[in-house]
Amino acid sequence: MPLYEFGYREWDGTRRPRSLRFWAIARNGIYLSSRSKMLKRFMLVALFPIAYFALIFFGIGVVTDPSAGDAQGWAHFVASAAGSFEAADLLQERPEEARQLAWSLAFYVYFAMIQTWIVMIVVAIVGPPLVAQDIRTKAFLIYFSKPINRWDYILGKATVVMSYVFAVTLLPALLLAVLAVAMASDIKALSQVLPLLPKIFAAALIVGVPCTCVVLLLSALTNYERFGMFAWLFLWIGGLVMYTLLRHTPGTEDVEWLRFFSLRDTTMAALNWVFDVEGLAKSLGVERTVSEIIPSHQRESPGLASLTFLGILSATCLAILARRVAAPARI
Repeated sequence: MPLYEFGYREWDGTRRPRSLRFWAIARNGIYLSSRSKMLKRFMLVALFPIAYFALIFFGIGVVTDPSAGDAQGWAHFVASAAGSFEAADLLQERPEEARQLAWSLAFYVYFAMIQTWIVMIVVAIVGPPLVAQDIRTKAFLIYFSKPINRWDYILGKATVVMSYVFAVTLLPALLLAVLAVAMASDIKALSQVLPLLPKIFAAALIVGVPCTCVVLLLSALTNYERFGMFAWLFLWIGGLVMYTLLRHTPGTEDVEWLRFFSLRDTTMAALNWVFDVEGLAKSLGVERTVSEIIPSHQRESPGLASLTFLGILSATCLAILARRVAAPARI
């Protein structure tokens, strides 16, 4: 073959569809993250809350089952878990009406009060190395020499974080929903749990998307993952401490926008709006039961405003991240 015929030639092999080119980055990132011993150990620890809530859903099924006989033991367990004996009495007196309220309240507590902390730690382990290592090792030269753009890159990295977030939020919640239907005594339970499924998916996105966008931006702003991890923990814990102090300071305890200092409290307010626990409680006339479980500063918070703030925060982080990612490729 003459030398002048050597050069760039058209690829004759199988090409991945344009919409799936991010998956190569995501698959490699998921594999590399799974090699972390710290992550493996914590994923095992994250299973313990699932076992506890499985008992709660089992207890709700037993208490609302007329054929279960004496269910006082499970009623006391549900009451102690909810922090309200009125809730257990309501389940026994009006099982079909109160069951959806009990499920919504249990899912809200699961996502807002338990899984937010678990997601914070998972994101702190998985997220910071994703972009920082590429900046330090100049891996952008390899990525962008391929037929991918910056949004393919960002989507691939975000998929890595969201995969682990869904593993500790969405998948366990769906298992709990299946358990709730399996333990119900009538077919009507299926029609009651179906409206909860979109709320469960929305809750997983509300918890995961803002955390993913913020941690990827922090990872892109440094060359070393430990700096990104410290920044993420400071943002999460420091914002929570600051909001708590301001909430108990005379003169600022009623200022609603101060909640936006705390990513966790803002997420909890959005989750409260999604599951609409207060609306279901008012329809049954048991507002006092909900007030005993959900803190007052969460019940009185504007959930839609919190959801809007999380959306703006995520979009802003993505815009800055896209510019930061594209910076090494600009001449």
